[in-house]
Order: sequence, then C-alpha cells, then structure tokens
Amino acid sequence: MVPRFTPFALALAGLSATYAYADNTHTSELDTVEVHAKRLNMETGYKAERSNITGVNTSILDTPYSIDVVTQQQLEDKQPFTLEEAVTGISGLHQGNNLAGTLDAIVKRGYGGNRDHSIMRNGFEMTQARNYTATAERVEVLKGPASMLYGMQDPGGVINIISKKPNHQAQENSISAAYGSYANRQIGFDNTGPIGSNGLAYRFIADYTAKNSWRNFGKYEQSIIAPSLSWQNDNTKVLAAYEYQNYRVPFDRGTYLDLNDNNKGYASYGKPMDIPAKRRLDEDFNVSNGHSHLFQLTGEHKLNSDWTLKAGYSYNINHYSDWQARIISYDAATRTVTRRVDGTRPSDFYAHNLHAEALGVVEQGENITHKLRFGAQSMLSELWLGDMYRSRNIRGFSVDNPQYVGSDLIESSGSAVESAQSDQMERLKTFALIAQDNMYIGDKWVLSGGLRGQYYRSISGKGRNSSLFRNYSEGFKVLPQLGAVYLLTPRWSLYGNYATSLTPNVSRGTDFQGKEIAPEEGRQFEIGTKYNGEHLSTSLALFHIKKKNVAGSITNENGESETRIIGKNRSQGLEIDVNGKLTDKLGVSANYAYTDTKILQDDTRPATIGQRFDSVPKHEAGLTLTYDFGHAAGGSWRGGACAHYIGSWGVGNTKGGWFT
Repeated sequence: MVPRFTPFALALAGLSATYAYADNTHTSELDTVEVHAKRLNMETGYKAERSNITGVNTSILDTPYSIDVVTQQQLEDKQPFTLEEAVTGISGLHQGNNLAGTLDAIVKRGYGGNRDHSIMRNGFEMTQARNYTATAERVEVLKGPASMLYGMQDPGGVINIISKKPNHQAQENSISAAYGSYANRQIGFDNTGPIGSNGLAYRFIADYTAKNSWRNFGKYEQSIIAPSLSWQNDNTKVLAAYEYQNYRVPFDRGTYLDLNDNNKGYASYGKPMDIPAKRRLDEDFNVSNGHSHLFQLTGEHKLNSDWTLKAGYSYNINHYSDWQARIISYDAATRTVTRRVDGTRPSDFYAHNLHAEALGVVEQGENITHKLRFGAQSMLSELWLGDMYRSRNIRGFSVDNPQYVGSDLIESSGSAVESAQSDQMERLKTFALIAQDNMYIGDKWVLSGGLRGQYYRSISGKGRNSSLFRNYSEGFKVLPQLGAVYLLTPRWSLYGNYATSLTPNVSRGTDFQGKEIAPEEGRQFEIGTKYNGEHLSTSLALFHIKKKNVAGSITNENGESETRIIGKNRSQGLEIDVNGKLTDKLGVSANYAYTDTKILQDDTRPATIGQRFDSVPKHEAGLTLTYDFGHAAGGSWRGGACAHYIGSWGVGNTKGGWFT
C-alpha cells in the first residue's frame, strides 16, 4: 500500500524540522512564531470544517446557512450503494418518490422529489438516475431555499457530490473488494498520480457493484468507468473528467397501500396490504435498464493574490428503458389485484451547464474584508419520454398465491404504444447573473448577501401527432438571499438567514390550456447556532418555509381539465446534528429533525387544508457510533453500529382523508 500524503500533512512535516546556527561571537534569540496550516476542505473523521456549496470555499462556522457534509471517512465506513444511503444521518432528509427505486429522490425539509434539479456534481446540475458512485469523495448538503446560488429549485435545499480528483503529489493505487448480505458484491480499482514533472496528473476509477433485492426477486447492478486528467502550475488549473455508468435496477413500487373506498370495512383499508413484506405482486421483467455519460471541463486562473477567474462546462445525459406490471386496484373481497403492463421505451434526460465567475478579496479599511463573487450561469435541460406502452387491465391476480407469468405477459396483455401519452417532453432554458458578498467585520461579524437575476423559459407537453409544446412558462425574477453570523467565540457562532426559491410551474403531464402559469415561489426564515470544536461539531437550526403558487387541476367552465394556481403550503421545524469524536477512539454521528408541514390553501380540494404533506414524518432521528481498534495484522481496524428512527408518516386523499 502506498502511503497517502496530503498538503496539510506535508506542511506539518516541513514545520517539524528545526535548524540552529551557533556563532562563537554572537547569539540572538528570535521570537516564537506560530504557524497554522489547513487544507481547504479540512476533515477530521466525521467532522468537516469547510464547504464549497455556497460557491465560495469557506468555513461552515462562518456561513449563515444550514450546511452538512458527509465526509470521506463516513462514506468509507457506510459503503453506501445509493445517494439516499449516503445522506442518511443528516437531519431533515429522507427518501422521496424515487419512481419505484429507479431514480434518486431526496426530500429536504418536506420538499423535493425525483428530477427536481436539486442534485449537483461539483456544482453542476445532474440528470443521472443514480448519482452516487465510487467516484464520490464527499457529499455536501445545503438545506433551505438555494435559488440564489443554483437557480430553479424547490425550497428544500440542494445536494452537491464532490468527485475524486487526480493527485499531483504522489502515486496512489487501491483495489477494493467486498461481499455482504443478499449476495452484495463489489470490486473496484482506483489509480492516480502525477505524469512526469510538467504539472500533469491523472486518475482512473473502475467499479462494479451488484446485489440481490431483499424482496423475493430482483437484482441490482451498477458499473462505472471514470478517467480524469488535470494540469496545473502556480497560477492555473485545468481539469477534464468523464464518467460512464451502466445500471440495472428493479422497478419495484413496494407493498400496495389500500386507499380504495370500495374496501371500507375490510381490515386492509388505509393500510399496507397484509402480506409478507418480501412478496412482490409484479413480475421479474419489472426492470429499468440504463446508462449515462458525464463530462466536465473546469479551469481557474489566478490574476493576482486577490482575484481568481473560474469557468466550467458540464454535459450529462441519462438514457433508460423500462417495463412494469403495475397494480391498478385491489379487491379486498376476493384478495386479488388488477394489474396493467406499462413501459417507457426509451427515455432521455440531458443537461448542458456553463458557468463563469470571478472571485476576489477586497479590504475596506482595517476591520472590513469583502469576499466577492460575480458570475454568469446558463443551462439547457430536456427530458423526453418516447414510446409509452399501456396494456388492458388484467384482473384476478392473487395476493396470497401469486402465479407469476414472466415476460410472456407483455405480449399477452396487449401492451402497445399509446399515442396520447407518448412523446412527453419538458425543456428548461435558463440564464442568470449572480453577485455575492461575504463581508467580515472585525473578528465577530460576518454579513452575507447575494442577488441573482434569473431568466427562465420552460415548455412541455405530450401526445404524438398533437401540439407538443402546449404548456409554457417564461419570465425574469430577482432572487435575493441575506444572512448574518455572530461569533460568540472563535468556535461558536449564532446565525440567521432569509432565502428565496423559484420553480417553473410546468409539467408534461398536465394541461394549462395554452395559458402561461406563474412559477412556484418559496421563502425561508432561519435562525441557528453552530459549534466547531477540536474534536466535535454540533448545529441547531429553526426554520420556517412558505411556498405559494402551487398548481393543481380544476374543471373549467367548458368541462375541460385545466391546471391553475390553487394553493399555498408551509414547512417549519427544528434540526440538530452532531459529528466528530467523543474520545480519541470513539466517534459519533447523531441527528434529530422535527418537521411540521401543512397545506394552507387548496382551491380545488378544500378538505385537504390543514393536512400534512404526504410521506413526511414529523420526527426522525439517527445515531452512529464507531470505534478505532488500532493497527493489527498489517491493517487498521474499525467497527461501528447505527440506528435510524422514522416516526409515523402518512398519505392523504382528495377528500381530506389521512392514512398513517
């Protein structure tokens, strides 16, 4: 194994050497000079000190926002297979509607879902179905509205995955292999190092992971190949990185929840179906097969000691096809379900992102320092669903004694392309100018502010041989974000912020009758406190988010279905996170979240007013403990255990009913 040296370790090694010169005729005693060295993204075990998620690499303690980091050590310990598993243990985050396990979907403070534009890679928006791979070095989370920083967003927050980069200091090689429950197996290779002495370095990562589903059938597979090349000198850095991913995942919607009013009076009504949790009621052809390409080119150049220019381009495309035998309804009297065979063949989701910015430091007198950021961002993303297959309804499938048919059911069910549902498309174009200032006043105050001038145009529609782009939304909006930090001590701060969000109200699955509809807008007030000690960091946040211009479907005066602005909602709560070490050997990661959500207005379904959001628990908590056993048998040994608690959660119907 090749030892790993970081710039921080090398700096300490350099400082540890002491030299003395003695002269028989003269002796002088110099004052003691204390030197502090720190990596830009300093991490100690589960404790992180800095983050890039606000666009400027800065101390988390000095930032007036809720920021959490899944460190490299945490990822190595947890060995997550999905992004959801990677961020489990951060307060206020949990699984959203992941389209039967085929897409990443993380709910943040009650908001978010699949394809909600909130998942980033190195600051660029991603379209991948599965965003966590072996190339991830750490994961950063900013909770609360982030449209000033990242554009069109729900108000819950964003997740940024930081990739591993070439090592310019030393050659490193690693081979990993694992085997676990449900035939979980993994093998990977990671090789990096400098190329000669001309400033070039490379990295090559390859990984294959597979496991069986814990249900009665289904298999997950994921493989990646990721080369990257970088060049740097004293003033300039350039990085080109590519990642290819191939995956196969079960299209598994889970246990059916009986909300059929015809089943009132039966024990199953309002509950998950009373069958073993492992039993699937679909078919083994319920699979999503896909692959993705990701290419990123970034560069930065130091103009002088105070100003740096940065630019970057990212292209990401995800391509997949799927089949599913889908449950349409459940008959509690006969204990049978009605199924239908659906398919999407194929789907493409791509995004082009282009960023350019200038970062600088400006001194104002003796006590005020400005950290400035000016930037321009543009994006084009498009989601296209091609042939949408639908079959006739197939009745009589027993939930107690399922007789699986297999892929023959696709043809025998009469599944065929449904023109009215095919060629679904959503296209979003944006351009924005950003101005941001972090102002340090003395050694106690940090004031943070930013403005984003956001232009957007979104169009969508569906239906072959019809008016494809029937729905549209276009406009310009100024999005502010303000915050303040007061340092009680160098390690303990109080903070508050006001933040805003903007999301186009356009969906390929609804019809606006050719009318433009206003975008959803959110705003948040948050206060909190952070402590970052030598071994332990803690944070506490209180937040209140309100979203308006929530769209819904109504029947207009002509008897046609039409989408209009119909509602408002809000989310508020408390979050606590603790990370670090309790002793030299005992590590801890703990969290608790209280999330109170409510529908404030719904013009089409007044019975739902006062109802909570679907699938958002009020209480969540987690605890992870690790222990370093030290070195033995040529290796370093660690052990750990974790627990995750999710309180009761539920879903509502249009009549105001609530099912826990």
